[in-house]
Amino acid sequence: MRDKTDDFTNVNSARDEQAGAIDWSALDSLRVLQKPGKPDLRKQLMSVYLSSSPTLMDNIKTAVTTMDGQALMQAAHALKSSSVSIGAKVFGTTCSELEQLGRINSLGDVPALAQRAEYEFAAVCSAFREALQQND
Repeated sequence: MRDKTDDFTNVNSARDEQAGAIDWSALDSLRVLQKPGKPDLRKQLMSVYLSSSPTLMDNIKTAVTTMDGQALMQAAHALKSSSVSIGAKVFGTTCSELEQLGRINSLGDVPALAQRAEYEFAAVCSAFREALQQND
């Protein structure tokens, strides 16, 4: 039987603004990589994401402000990859859209999409922070 305190699948149900921000099964599937006696890999990944992803989000905002398609493509690609790998699929999809628009340098709709990305990013970060606090 699984210990519920070690399961992330139900963490985000308490807050409506976070609902759907994370596919917790993606993190829970990493449990097989966990080595006995070592720090929780899933917690480490969430912590690294929380410390490294704000810089990428800032790079997206800067690229949107300066209308730099190349910089937008690069930052959105990096953030998409790290987000999807740890279960932030909705946000990852938005990053993918930003990446594609940057790639073709079609930046007319980018400000609205970037605003949506900021909202989704905040929900992801909030969900991860809550999970880390609840599972300490």
